Amino acid sequence: MKTLQTLTDTDIVIFLDCEYTCWEDSLETGWADPNYPEEVIQIGLALFHVHENKFIEKYSRYVRPTTNPILSQYCKNLLQIEQTAIDEADDCLTVFEEISNLLNNYNNNNQSMLTCSWGTDRKVLEINANKNLCPDPFTSLPSIDLEVVATDIFCKDNGHLVREELRTMLGLPHPKIRHDALADALDVKTLLDALVDLDL
Repeated sequence: MKTLQTLTDTDIVIFLDCEYTCWEDSLETGWADPNYPEEVIQIGLALFHVHENKFIEKYSRYVRPTTNPILSQYCKNLLQIEQTAIDEADDCLTVFEEISNLLNNYNNNNQSMLTCSWGTDRKVLEINANKNLCPDPFTSLPSIDLEVVATDIFCKDNGHLVREELRTMLGLPHPKIRHDALADALDVKTLLDALVDLDL
C-alpha cells in the first residue's frame, strides 16, 4: 500500500467507491452467509490528475449481481436504488471490461495511476472479479485505503475508524448525498485532501 507521501510521484489518482448487495445483518456479520455475499451493484470512479490539479474523468455504472439479482428491501431503502436500475444494468464482466478500456486510455500515455478508496472496496472488487471469472481492472494498480491511513493516524491501537467519525474529527461538513458510488468516490478526495493538509 502506498502512503500519502507518494502522491506527488503519481500522475492520476482514481478515487473509487462501490455499493453492494446488503441485508439488515450484513455489516454485523460481515456478509458471512455464503448465500448472501457482498456483490457489487454500483461502482463510481473519479480520475484526478495530480499535476494538472483537476478531475479528468467521472464514471458511474450499476452492475447486475448474479447470486442475488433481486435487491432486499433494506438495500433499496439504504441505497435509494430502484430494482429496475439493477434489472437493466450490465453484468460484472461487461462493466469491468468497460472500466479496463477506460483506464487503458491513460495507461497508453504512460501515466502512473493508483486507486484511493475508503475501506475494503478494492478487495471486494477482486472477489467479484474472481467470482464472475472476469479480469479485475485494478489488479496491477497500487492502492491507498484511507480507512487504514486514518485509523493509523488517529486511533493507533483503538481499532476501527469510520468515515463519519473522521469527518467530525477534521471538522468537515457531512455530505448531502451518501451511498451513491460516484458521490462517495468524490467524497474520498475531500477526505484525502484533509489528511494531506495535516502535513503529517
